[in-house]
Order: sequence, then C-alpha cells, then structure tokens
Amino acid sequence: MNKIILKSIAAALLTGFAVASMAEVVITTGAGYQPMVKELNAAYAQAGNKALTENYGGHIGQMITQIASGSPVNVVITDLGTLKGLNVPVEFAVEQPLGETPLVFVWGKGTKVEGVADIETDKVKTFAYPDAKAAVYGKAAKAYLDGKNLSEKLKDKTIEVSSVPQVIAYVTKGEVDAGFVNRSAARSAKDKLGGMQEVTEGYPKIEMAVVVVKGHENDPEIKKFLEFLQTEEAKKILDKHGVS
Repeated sequence: MNKIILKSIAAALLTGFAVASMAEVVITTGAGYQPMVKELNAAYAQAGNKALTENYGGHIGQMITQIASGSPVNVVITDLGTLKGLNVPVEFAVEQPLGETPLVFVWGKGTKVEGVADIETDKVKTFAYPDAKAAVYGKAAKAYLDGKNLSEKLKDKTIEVSSVPQVIAYVTKGEVDAGFVNRSAARSAKDKLGGMQEVTEGYPKIEMAVVVVKGHENDPEIKKFLEFLQTEEAKKILDKHGVS
C-alpha cells in the first residue's frame, strides 16, 4: 500500500516537472511595441520554435500588476526606467538589454510644422503625448517639456491621451497638429505623417530590455526565446522598430 502511494506521488511529481519544463512563453509589452513583439513572434515561430502566447491589455504597469494578481505572463519587454519605477510585488530574475530608443516628435500632413522647435509657435495649435504617469514616452515628453519650462506655458495646447497608438491616430487624422511618440510608431505611420524629428536630449535615456518573472528563468522555452533575441534576425527586427 505504502509503495503504491509513493509510486503515485513520484509519478505526479515527474508529471508536474515535465509540464513545468515545457512551460510556454507568455509575453507582454507596452502598446507602442506590440507590432514589434508580434514580428519577433512570427520570426521566432518561422525558425521552427513554438509560437509565443501574447497577452496584452493596458499600460505595462497594469500588465505587471496583473502578473502579481495571477496573470500567466512570464516575459516582459519594456523600458528599464518604467520597470524600476513601478511599486508592484513582482520579482524578475533575468534582465537582458535590447537597446536604446529615442522620443520622436511627429506632425501631420498639411501643417507648416518643421520640427519640435515649432511647438512654441502658432504652427502647432495642439499637440498630444501619452499618459505621463504610466507610458514611457509620455514620461519622456513631460520631462522634455519640463526641462525647457514649457509644460505650464503650453498647457492650453497640450492633450494627454492613453497611449502611443492613440497619439499617432490623433496626428494622422488631423485632430492635433503634432505629438510625441516612439520611433517604432513614427516609422510605421511614416506615409501618413507630415514629418518627424528624433528628440535625443532633455529626458532620461530610454533603455529597452526583456525581463523574466522570477521562477521562470530556467524554463527551456524561455531560455530558447532569450537566445533568439540575441540573433542577427531578431536584432534586425528590433532595429526596424527603433530599438538599437
């Protein structure tokens, strides 16, 4: 009887270990980087690997809060500044750098805007940036404006929206004259924009990284994905989307 019980327990433990060892990669990122992650996923799967499970929702802060509440996400792609500024009880065991990326000022077709300097002129009647509390490019835009003492001066022409994709939508539809976004979104919407200018100073450096939720760092599938992110193919996709 005892031997049978012990054998059952051993079998259950082995089964549990096998399931854990085959744990799938469940990945999330901020709204502005969903196209990049989807392209990485497609390339990863095309290389003969199991496709990633993508789990998206609101801002990256909300997604990480959901991990603390039981979300299956075990891999996060985000900027380190946002990650380290979050007060969420989630520990990460792996932090693999992906590259840096700048804040980008974009403007709509039909405007007379020529660059970010025009934000103080009548050429820009309204401009938008993402949520300055939760979105990295909103924080960067706010820091840039604060550094130039423009936040208060330009408050009547400033519109704060939820995300980078929403800023792009406002600019391309002509609902605002200009906006602050990331390089990935600016490049993706290039044909619909009047122009763009990278803003390389005046805000904390934006460093992108992939991080793994503690407890999943030894999962074979996750290790395989992290190795893929170091390949030339993955680096080309990251560079295409503005992370280099």
